[in-house]
Amino acid sequence: MVKRLTLVILLLGLLTLIYVPGALANGVYFSRIPEGLQKDCTLCHSSVPNLNDFGEKFKANNYDFKALAGTGQPQDKPDTSGGTNKPTGKQDVNIELILPDSVTRGERTQLQAKVTVGATLVADKQVNFFAETNNFFGQNKINLGGASTGADGIARISYWPQVLEEKINVTAVVDADTQINAGEAAGSFDLVLTGPLYHKGEGLEIPFLGTWTIGLVIGLIWATYFFAGYKVLQIRKYAKTAQQEVKREAERRQARA
Repeated sequence: MVKRLTLVILLLGLLTLIYVPGALANGVYFSRIPEGLQKDCTLCHSSVPNLNDFGEKFKANNYDFKALAGTGQPQDKPDTSGGTNKPTGKQDVNIELILPDSVTRGERTQLQAKVTVGATLVADKQVNFFAETNNFFGQNKINLGGASTGADGIARISYWPQVLEEKINVTAVVDADTQINAGEAAGSFDLVLTGPLYHKGEGLEIPFLGTWTIGLVIGLIWATYFFAGYKVLQIRKYAKTAQQEVKREAERRQARA
């Protein structure tokens, strides 16, 4: 019974290491994997968070699947279709990121993206903003929020940067619809590493809240496992001591008889 309980505790601990990084890897990338590419962690990872060749090329391509083929491998051959495979009736969208030159950590700033088709401003298009981040799970993108473009073709969100990096890389993404193709634009701004890591205010978004919360939960789980394992060893020790005492008492009774 003791051995089985110890084995179950160890297996539960291993499951937290296997499944939690995999769950974090889903994120925005899984939702953007096009048809023809396998929707699985092994598409980009040899073992999370280590990237395989496909993952390295995906990263070098600014996290864009457009240059990748539909078999789960990079497409190195040029397109010889003459554009015949491109959906007809849709127009390419242009996105211009409007970012500040620098922001003080913890202070509110505004991220903007102007959306146009040709020279025409596009209104009522949803723009999602993402930021690259490095943490103990590897490199990932976090969703900073989204907004629709106004009559001026610009979508705006407020952002309180609370990271430790000196530069923040931002990506604005517009999903495809019946009128336009998907598009994205990337930019960056410098972060002055002063000011609070926590800012309390309306609309507050803490980018690392999810990651640190999961890390804390994992730590508590492992602490519980170690405590339970310690108690199991103590019980086994006490049981062995009790068995030895019973054996000695039986020997003493037998000697008196």
